[in-house]
Amino acid sequence: MRRMRFSPRSSFARTLLLIVTLLFVSLVTTYLVVLNFAILPSLQQFNKVLAYEVRMLMTDKLQLEDGTQLVVPPAFRREIYRELGISLYSNEAAEDAGLRWAQHYEFLSQQMAQQLGGPTEVRVEVNKSSPVVWLKTWLSPNIWVRVPLTEIHQGRFSPLFRYTLAIMLLAIGGAWLFIRIQNRPLVDLEHAALQVGKGIIPPPLREYGASEVRSVTRAFNHMAAGVKQLADDRTLLMAGVSHDLRTPLTRI
Repeated sequence: MRRMRFSPRSSFARTLLLIVTLLFVSLVTTYLVVLNFAILPSLQQFNKVLAYEVRMLMTDKLQLEDGTQLVVPPAFRREIYRELGISLYSNEAAEDAGLRWAQHYEFLSQQMAQQLGGPTEVRVEVNKSSPVVWLKTWLSPNIWVRVPLTEIHQGRFSPLFRYTLAIMLLAIGGAWLFIRIQNRPLVDLEHAALQVGKGIIPPPLREYGASEVRSVTRAFNHMAAGVKQLADDRTLLMAGVSHDLRTPLTRI
């Protein structure tokens, strides 16, 4: 049974595959760098701020940096609710308000639990307008806190996706065009070699492309010229022999 070959055979396909692979690896590397050095630190900072807000909303007292206990007035707490768009739900009401569509994120829950000092569950609901964070903390285990992230809109990520896709397509298209131009002399050389194999001597090929390809084309032109000269000499020799043989036969 003949084994199937999945690797491309032509230099055009191999070079294009290599460029696409390198481009993909570059994109993955860039994503990992941005994720580890930009997104994750920002996410950790966001978790700290969100944990501070939740702690302030769930407790009557806050501890300042100097250790002073500060009582949070209810009016101030309601004002924070209004400004941040935070709302509280019971377990049953939260399901109807969108919690059933939210996805649980373990790493967010662990980070938030470290900030709040106890078990915390974090879920993220993604809707058309903006993401919503749902939290249930050990401070109020029967209450879900709904925090809409109004500054993050789904539409803002669409241009980024389109630009990234456009850059990839332009890079692949440019690579395809570059390889096609580079391989064009080789294609001409292949066609000329096939003609020589059939006994047809083509005109000298134009020497263009990379230096290595020009050298090969120059060598092929010399070879084709030599083959043509040999063919002409053979024809002339055969004509002379035929003439020499025909003359005695005519006399006889």
